[in-house]
Amino acid sequence: MIELGSSFLLLVLLASPSRADLIAVSNLGEPLSGGFGLGTLALAGSFTTADGAYTLNSVVVSAFSNSAGSATLRLRTDVLGMPGVLVEDLGSNRIGAGSSAVTYAYLGTALQPNTTYWVTLGEAGSGDFQWNVTTSTAETSSVAWTIGDQARFSNDGGTIWQQVFFGPPNESPRFAINARPAVVPEPSTLSVIGLGLAGLLGVHRRRRNRTA
Repeated sequence: MIELGSSFLLLVLLASPSRADLIAVSNLGEPLSGGFGLGTLALAGSFTTADGAYTLNSVVVSAFSNSAGSATLRLRTDVLGMPGVLVEDLGSNRIGAGSSAVTYAYLGTALQPNTTYWVTLGEAGSGDFQWNVTTSTAETSSVAWTIGDQARFSNDGGTIWQQVFFGPPNESPRFAINARPAVVPEPSTLSVIGLGLAGLLGVHRRRRNRTA
């Protein structure tokens, strides 16, 4: 009976659906129109989730540097159309000379459905580099997420953010959000879990009765 209860729990683990990472939203494929220098500024771009709960896996930014530098990427809430409360610090990555796609990996940050977030680059980093931008308002997404059409900047390390007014009306930092759907047990899986726990509880009661 103990083996039977354990088998139920093992079955739950084996039957749990596999949740693969996906590119939730990206505008990296849109035409490059230039870049915002980050030597003295911090830049921010926004994205908005759709239905469903996800966890953040990584953020990929398109950057350019004349010489190697480093930049810190952070995830913030949206407050009245500006970067708000810090959600996660995704750390600092090296940006090598030339144009490159820089990946900031982080596992487990919960992204709420139908919510706008900001990714900020350069709040606590320095170097001769820029965040590449596009005038395109398009993005690709298999889960109906979107990328905002306007950038924000801060010249005081992220304390105060302002709208970017120079350049075309629509100019967005180029980046991609990779995420993983949050695992929510299906009703059938919950039933199996219940049967497994019930089996283990029954075994425990029988053993207590025999030793009483």
